[in-house]
Order: sequence, then structure tokens, then C-alpha cells
Amino acid sequence: MKVSAIYNRGPRFFAYYSMILSIIVIAILYFYNELVSAIALCVWLGLVLYFKRVEFRYTEDMEEFVLTMARRIKRSENHAMAFLPIGVVVVDGDGDIAWFNNYVTEIMDLPLRVGEKFLSQWAETFHLINKAGAIQESAQFSLSEHVYRVQYVKEEGIVYFIDQTSYIEIESKLRKSNVVIGLLQLDNFHEMSKDLNEHDASLLLAEVMTLIFEWAHKYKILIKRLQQESYMLILDTEKLEALENDRFSILDQVKRLEERTDVMITVSMGIAAGLADTVSKGQQAQEGLDLALARGGDQVAIKRGDKVTYYGGRSDAVEKRTKVRARVTAHSLRELIIACDTVYIAPHIDPDPDALGSAMGALSIVQSVGKTGYIVIDKPNPSIRKILRYLEEHGMGKYIVTPEVAISGMRKKSLLICVDHHKPSLTMDKRLLTLTSNIVVIDHHRRGEEVIDKPSLLYVEPYASSTCELITELVEYQYKKVRLSQIVATLLMAGIVVDTKNFAFHTGARTFEAASYLRREGADNLIMSRLLADDFDLFVERSEIVRKAEVLPGGIAIAKAKKNEKYGTVIIAQAANTLISLEGIRASFVLQEVDYGVAISARSQGDVNVQLIMEQLGGGGHLTTAAAQLRDVNLEEAERMLHEVLSKVKTEGGL
Repeated sequence: MKVSAIYNRGPRFFAYYSMILSIIVIAILYFYNELVSAIALCVWLGLVLYFKRVEFRYTEDMEEFVLTMARRIKRSENHAMAFLPIGVVVVDGDGDIAWFNNYVTEIMDLPLRVGEKFLSQWAETFHLINKAGAIQESAQFSLSEHVYRVQYVKEEGIVYFIDQTSYIEIESKLRKSNVVIGLLQLDNFHEMSKDLNEHDASLLLAEVMTLIFEWAHKYKILIKRLQQESYMLILDTEKLEALENDRFSILDQVKRLEERTDVMITVSMGIAAGLADTVSKGQQAQEGLDLALARGGDQVAIKRGDKVTYYGGRSDAVEKRTKVRARVTAHSLRELIIACDTVYIAPHIDPDPDALGSAMGALSIVQSVGKTGYIVIDKPNPSIRKILRYLEEHGMGKYIVTPEVAISGMRKKSLLICVDHHKPSLTMDKRLLTLTSNIVVIDHHRRGEEVIDKPSLLYVEPYASSTCELITELVEYQYKKVRLSQIVATLLMAGIVVDTKNFAFHTGARTFEAASYLRREGADNLIMSRLLADDFDLFVERSEIVRKAEVLPGGIAIAKAKKNEKYGTVIIAQAANTLISLEGIRASFVLQEVDYGVAISARSQGDVNVQLIMEQLGGGGHLTTAAAQLRDVNLEEAERMLHEVLSKVKTEGGL
């Protein structure tokens, strides 16, 4: 369109109409007075010529103005593109670099040349190629201490480089200055110092706190005492990162005081970081401390929202639970049983003697208050097959039902008791957890992040040797004496013997007290030995796994069951026990294929925390006994994952 078209058409139409009207008026005057009409016509022609000239000049001026403005805009555009505070690269349809501004060459100092193939020569440098080899629209890359966001507009063939360095620095400063709240507690000072006189106990506390305050001063942590054995910590994210890099060495420093004092004191911490408000962080710090204590103490639990990171936990849990809690729990359990109609007791998947023995003990408590109870077991495995057969022969098989029978019989008023596990993924059948809100959890494994949701009673004691030990105490502390049959007492003893490896590992004074009580109740060692004796075939299978074990430097043994050969988790657990009993073996790991993927059983002599190793593979357990279930992987992939975790733990000083 010509520039003259910009001229407003409204006034021009008005002028045309005026001219036509003037001609009509002049024509009318011609009939009345020719002279007047001639003069009027001359005037009219003069006006027409004048306005035409004015219009012509106006059009010329307008065109010149518009063209001048267009040139100025074009120059400004070119100048802006050339000197924008962001990099701009134009790519033509063939993927060649057609143009780039001064920012790219002068500020970013990139050696680009017109005509180069951008997509093939430079896209990978700018991280615009994803793992699948396709071009992506946005990426981030670093250059000369600067971080740039790269934006590729494919439709226009333009690539923008935006410097994000200052924003990242500001974000980093804000993040590092973010307040972190922690709670520190001496795990077992009262228990460990109760045999000391007041003077020695005060000196011990002073020595421990001097060590902790020096540590806090070193990392510029504000520490404030809440009670004699608990303290609040206030620091920032930058200091927390330094503590994590140091892997909270204060835990080991406190434990090393035992060398001089002959008293082992440990420390636990719960720390809340992230972007939550101060009140929420205080609550999260308490949750973290509770979690650290529930896992056995001597560790740090850092909560960042829903994510929890653990440090420490390399020493075995020191016995800390009190008989008062056991007595209160026994009373609460009794009240829950009385209030329900039917009780179902669910051990974990592939139950072992501890799971089945504790289930039978819980069943005895249920029957002592006149309620009906059943034990839910899906498929018997080699470790309990003899026990189940023995129960059947002695008329107790009627109390064992399948998950389908339990599901059809459960009502809202039914009570579900989960023994020897606290993770819903390990429950005999997850559907059981959805059929009632009355759930009791009794377990001795260190608590993980996955916990059965909102149980009516949660009794998780990692200080106990076994769940059978916990159940024995709950039997002992019932208001109305529970008469254990010889069979049940024997099975409870068998569970303790298996989990402690004949009282060799994870055994405390309370363990022997429980064993003594069971012996008085009629536990028969001969029957127990017969029920726990190996079958010849199982012995051969276990020996075959052990024979092919690979021993890594540092006394780490890794064994694999035959491919496509599913022995059962108990066989690999026994194989791991056999390996750890051999001289020079500090930790053992046995892997085998199962229906869902690969199962790993881990054991240690105590100086390697296999629980922390298995947790990194999604499992858990104790310092000396742990396991993991890896889903949707084969044996080779599982072994590779285990080696990666072992390498990481070794780097961190955990092996």
C-alpha cells in the first residue's frame, strides 16, 4: 500500500462532496446571473487547485516522515539485535548459522562463523541434544564461570543465550542463608551413667558437652539447652552442607570417649531443612529425631520436606527401652483386643521362625481374653514348613488361614496385628490394611521411611533381638496371666535363637530374661532343634551358593544363586549366615532371582552396617542383619547396583 493511502479518507470524502455541491450551486446561479456564476466558477477552480497542491505537499511530507521513521526503526532494530544484553544466533532453514549479534562474539567469546552447521557442530556444546539424540528447546550450559539458559525457537530459527549467573548466585545465597533447625539428644546418658556416682556422672556429662560445644563453635552453630540431655541447634544451609561433607564426624568423636571413660555414649540428631516455615521446621526436626531414635540412635536424620537423609548409625543399637513401656504396651494391646470382634495376625511375606513364633505368641494373648484369632499365611516356605506341619499334627493348624479367607472374614471392628515388620509393602497381603482401621504393629527392625499408616498401636523397638522377644515381654506383662503352651513357648524361643544366631548377635540382658521366662513356660530345646534342623536338600543348595561366593578386598563376600533357580529367601538368608561365620568375612551378601525381581540377604560381624547398605537399595533391617527386594531387575543388574552402593559406602568410610 502506498504511503498516501495513510491519509485519512474521511476528510477527502467530505471535500469531494463539497466540490460536487459547489458545482450544483454554480449551475443554479448560471440560470439567474451568468456573471456571478462565472466568478464563482473561477473562485471554485482556484480553491480546487490550492487544495490539490496542499494535498500533494501533505502526501509528500507524510511519505517522507513514514520512510524516515521506518529507516530509524530498522536501524534501532538492527542496533538492538546487535547490542542486546543477550546472545542471539539466527539459523537458516538448512541449519547453518546465518547471523549472530555482538554479544555472542564479544561477551560470550564464542568462535562462531557464518555458514557453520549449528545443529551438528554446536547444539551438543550448548546441551541442546537430549539423551535420545533429539533437539530440545531449552537447556543450560556453563561457560567461563557463567551459566547461560539456551532457548531454541525452532519455528523462527533463532537461538537465545540468557545469562543466569546473577540469578543463580542470588538463589544460592538465599538458599545457603536459609535457617535450619535441629534437635540433638544424648541417646543413653542416663542409662550408661546410672552406675556412676554423681561426681563421675557430672564429669562425664561435662566432657561430652565440651566436645559437642566445640563442634558447634567450629561450624558456627547456635546451640541452646532444652533439657539436661537435649539441645536445640540453629544454623544455616551452608553450615549444614559442611556438616554433611564431614558426614557428622561428631557422632564418632562422642563414641570415642568410651576409650577413656569405659562408658559408651551416643548422640542422635533430627534436622529440618528446606523452605518450610520455622514452626514446621521445628516439628520436622522433632520427627527427624524420633525417626533417628526409632532406628536405634547414634545417627542423624535430615528432613527436607518428605525426603529423609541419614548419617551415622554404624554402631549397634544400645538397649534403651524400659519395662514400663512394655507394660503400658501390653495393657494397650489387651484393651484393643477386648474392643474388637475377631483378630487377624499377619507376619511379613515369606515368614521366618521369628515372624511365625511371634504370631503364635500374639495368638495366645488374643485367646487369653476370650477372642477368636487367626494367623494369615499365604504360601509356606522351607524355613517354616516343618513348623507348620508340626502345628497341624498338634491340632493348631485350624488357626492358620490364607489371605483370601482373612479378607472375606474381616470387618471394620476386626483387629489386624502386624508382626515382625512395619512396612506395608512387606505385609502378607496389602489388602488387609485397607479393611480395618484397627491395626497394631509390633516389630524389632530399625524404622524406615515407609511405615504402616496411622496404626492404633505402634511398638517398634530396634533394641530388641527379635519380635519374639517383644511378644514374650507383652505376654509376661498381661494383667491376666497368659498360659503359654509348650508348642508356643518353643516357637517363641526358636524365633529368638534364629534371629540372634544362637545368642551370638544383637543380644541384650532382656533377651536372656525373655529366654529364661520361655524356658520356665516349657520351651523344649529338643523340639526346637528338630524344627530348625536343615533338610539334606536345603543343606546342599545352601552349600552350593556358599561355594561359588566371591570375596572382595576387605572381607566382603558376594554370592549368587543359580540363574532361574528360586530357592526361597530363607535359603539365601542361611547362606549369608554361613558366609559371615567364616574367618575373614566381615559382611556377606547373597542374591537370588525371585518372582518380582531379585532378593538380597545381607549379614555382617558388626563393623559394617548392612542396614545402611540395604536401605540404599530400598530395603532395611539391622546393623548385622538386613535385606532388600529389587523389583523388575535381573541378577546381573542387581549385582551391579550392589557393587555401586558398596563402592559409594567405601568412599564414605563405611567399609
